[in-house]
Amino acid sequence: MQKGLMMNVAVLGIVLALPILRDGQRGPSLWHQSAAQARVAGLDAELAPRIPFQKALLVPRDREVNGHRLRTVARFELEALVLARRDYSFGREAGFSGTDLALGWGRMSNPVHVEEVKVTQARRFYFWSQKPGSKLTPDEVTRSSSNMHLILTESAHHDAMKAIGKGDVVVIEGWLVDVTGPKGREWRSSRRRDDTGAGACEIILVDRIRRRAPVQDVTTTG
Repeated sequence: MQKGLMMNVAVLGIVLALPILRDGQRGPSLWHQSAAQARVAGLDAELAPRIPFQKALLVPRDREVNGHRLRTVARFELEALVLARRDYSFGREAGFSGTDLALGWGRMSNPVHVEEVKVTQARRFYFWSQKPGSKLTPDEVTRSSSNMHLILTESAHHDAMKAIGKGDVVVIEGWLVDVTGPKGREWRSSRRRDDTGAGACEIILVDRIRRRAPVQDVTTTG
């Protein structure tokens, strides 16, 4: 009985670990993550100084992705430093978006200042807390970073995402969308950069996504 119980526990452990293992297979390798973070470590410069571009659509357009209706509400483009990445295989949102990127621009794209903030992701949210001695104000962190749900519809998008992780500078072009699920569940994209809590994440239908070198066109800050 004891041996059988141990085997059952082992099997249960493997089953519970499967989501973690599957999530870990989507993103960049550990070597890539280490190299990306090493490239920007200690840089005292804004790697993505501009705020995201957003232009509302006068006439929203609808399309369907995996049984979900997407209503495009604004053109959206940004260049940002990846603060964290998390992939999701389960949950209602995973039906249309399998990856969240926590992104920073302005002062939150300065690696020196980013080191002053602890960043984590869970349950489709982005959490941050300031470390002792941080020079950033809470308002700066809020206005210069966000958790974004990515909707990837082309194989080229998925290929690009294999090389994008924490420490990379990413360029994204696409659309902010509101989503309605097959059973009527609704998700509304944030339209602002200063909101927090539930509903503060941008939902982006990606047109193009790429990683760029982090050391070009940087703005030195104090």
